[in-house]
Amino acid sequence: MKGSVVIKGVDESKYPGLYNAVEKAMKSYSIRKIRVIILPWGVNAFALSLIGDYLFIARRILEIMDDKELEVIIAHEFSHIFNRDSLIALVISLIFGMPLFYFSYLIEKTNKISPDLGLLYLFSLLLFLYGLKVRNRVTLKLEIIADREAVIKTKNPDALKKALLKLYFESSMIKKRPGYLKTITTTFDHLSWYFYGQTHPHLKERIELLEFAEKFLVRNKNISSVQNQTTKNLTHTKPRDSFA
Repeated sequence: MKGSVVIKGVDESKYPGLYNAVEKAMKSYSIRKIRVIILPWGVNAFALSLIGDYLFIARRILEIMDDKELEVIIAHEFSHIFNRDSLIALVISLIFGMPLFYFSYLIEKTNKISPDLGLLYLFSLLLFLYGLKVRNRVTLKLEIIADREAVIKTKNPDALKKALLKLYFESSMIKKRPGYLKTITTTFDHLSWYFYGQTHPHLKERIELLEFAEKFLVRNKNISSVQNQTTKNLTHTKPRDSFA
């Protein structure tokens, strides 16, 4: 515990950069308690906010990112936590999945499939599959929002660009030729992306959207500068006499 926030699962003396980035994000998003879980595998970070708030981050990210890049990655994940994006994805899945679970229960209970029940089950299955596509499209939009909010909170779009590039090149570096099982799972991943869409924007699209966020920051900075200068001028202006 430090100040008014509670950070569990990470030792400040062992991971000072991560601890400081999490603490700063918690204060920025007004989140008081979180559990951080450092993953020994992968090159990824994600957050859950269903029952309590959890931040998962791969140890490899801590090794390849500098303090500014780590700060903006953490700010991105805290956007998901603050907006309860994992709950949004769960609710969408339940909306489209409940009919399938219900008719599956009826089939199991009656131990037989009537023509009408079979058609309803098939329809609910197609609805569930369509729901996966809807969920992925919503998740993609939430990722764009998280990028934007991370840039606004940290005021450092360049750090997020560099972090995304590092993640892209790190994840694309193949250490060895994949085995048959890995190739089969990758094939299903490609099929899933083709039918249901990506859950994250492509790197090129994210970089382009960050450039818009950067222009937004510059514009706001210029407006603030003009307002401050106007206030300063008004403060130093001598009041006119109210009488001749």
